Amino acid sequence: MTAKARQSIAPVCPHFDPLAPAQNANPYPVYAEMRRESPVFYSPLYDMWVVTRYADVAAVLKNHAVFSSVGSMQTTPHLPASVSAVLANGLGAAQLMVESDPPDHTRMRAAVNKAFTPQRISQLEPRIRQIADELIDSIVADGRADLIHQFGSPFQGLVICELFGIPGSHSEQIKRWTDDWVEMLSGGANEERMVECAQAFVECQHYFLEQLRERQAEPREDLLTAMLPINMGGTASMNAAEAAYNALDLVAAGHETTTNALSNGLIQLFTHPDQLDLLLSDLSLIPNAIEEMLRIDTSVLGLFRVTTSDAEVSGVTIPAQSRVFVAYGSGSHDEERFEEPERFDIRRANAREHLAFARGIHVCIGAALARMELRIALERLLTRLPNLRLDPDAAPQRLEHFWTRGYKTLPAIWDAPSS
Repeated sequence: MTAKARQSIAPVCPHFDPLAPAQNANPYPVYAEMRRESPVFYSPLYDMWVVTRYADVAAVLKNHAVFSSVGSMQTTPHLPASVSAVLANGLGAAQLMVESDPPDHTRMRAAVNKAFTPQRISQLEPRIRQIADELIDSIVADGRADLIHQFGSPFQGLVICELFGIPGSHSEQIKRWTDDWVEMLSGGANEERMVECAQAFVECQHYFLEQLRERQAEPREDLLTAMLPINMGGTASMNAAEAAYNALDLVAAGHETTTNALSNGLIQLFTHPDQLDLLLSDLSLIPNAIEEMLRIDTSVLGLFRVTTSDAEVSGVTIPAQSRVFVAYGSGSHDEERFEEPERFDIRRANAREHLAFARGIHVCIGAALARMELRIALERLLTRLPNLRLDPDAAPQRLEHFWTRGYKTLPAIWDAPSS
């Protein structure tokens, strides 16, 4: 039987459309339906398979031999000649860790791992706390702020600069470059805008190449030094293009996921006042509260894999060379794993078993750093902004994205100190 024939008789979930407004606002009811009725199904709308149950998601993520990451994130359509002409000024083709399997993934990850040791992460904590306090200093007297644009996004940008060893003053420019790169990959812009995005991508490549050359001349204790290629005097088994591409990919992924995780978590607290009161009465609950925030509304709803052969998942055969969406967010709401999964409970005993950081060889390399950032951000916000709450006059605005979940804006108010 051909792959097309199998798809024609495969289980389906006709309601599955992550970009539909209702599902973008709240995907979890449809996830529950999928787990119950079609835990593994084919989506004709997106020409891909979807895996939804906790055990299946974890198993797929751990089986990189059959569920490959190579080519899994490719969404860009055929590029116009004008865009290709701009990209020709870049560093050339290179592999990303997120889209690689062993042995390429192994050699690249080995280099990056050196910057994410427990010792290195611990050394960053005082500076991360200082960044949080400086940002709060700039808004505390106002009594209101957009916690995305005035805290979450700049906080994460400055932490990333600290990790990479680049000036904090470059943070906003790097964010613009990486945003443009992501927009180019999505392929949704018109040709003029695609050219602009391609130019930003090329500029960002050369920026990171120049940063690598600075480490070549003067090594430092930072991530870019860990990624310095052997042929530039470093220890990383990657070429300059791979180092630059993976640097900007780590910036883009790290910035969005942690900023979104913070916004999702704050919304959960603001809309569950009993849990917020419980947390305020005992800040030692913050670490477990963060795990529950990551479980109940993850910033990454899932990522993709490509099957290298026919694969059976829960009795359903997925044909070779199929694109598979591995639904982390659904798995983290699986009733078989989490009691009352739709209930937000900062004391949940097994909250840390969530799938927000994935599993297997692609488990989030920055998970420990993200947990520390979220802990510090939450602690400083709740401690320094009394009676922090949603602004009743301005509703938060959700991002619109297939697999990223977060907010564009998060207007909040608090009891400002009297002047």
